[in-house]
Amino acid sequence: MIKKTLIITGFNEKLLQFIPKITQRDTEELLIFTSLGEVISQPYGCLVRDIILAINTENVVEIYVIGDENKSGISEEDLILRLEKSGVTKQVIETLDYIHFGGNSTINWLKGPQITKDKIKSNVELIKKHPLIPRSIPVHGFIVNTETNEIEAVS
Repeated sequence: MIKKTLIITGFNEKLLQFIPKITQRDTEELLIFTSLGEVISQPYGCLVRDIILAINTENVVEIYVIGDENKSGISEEDLILRLEKSGVTKQVIETLDYIHFGGNSTINWLKGPQITKDKIKSNVELIKKHPLIPRSIPVHGFIVNTETNEIEAVS
């Protein structure tokens, strides 16, 4: 069975060209998961479930979290406007905030961390410390600037 390297990254296709350089792996050795904004929002959510299952079924031996320095998040104001335009009322958001859905702020939960380095560090730590992920699996974080082609390791 081929040993796999798991990549967790955003939806930016420009990032894909950097993955072989960062991981030093061939395409058939890679398993790529994408998350809008490279965010793992919940330690027991679907993305982490998929990571755990991949480790145990796809022979994953290494994990990389790779973010895009040039991809900016959505502002709180813009997100609220878009939600309202799609039919979500302020009352719904206030109700979700009241019941502490998303950790007191539904809007902050939706937009996630905005600083790429913070997102990558947080994701790497979450994976490293998760009780269902073996400590023997190395987890690496990288930021790519797709405009300048610079790659920065995040520790």
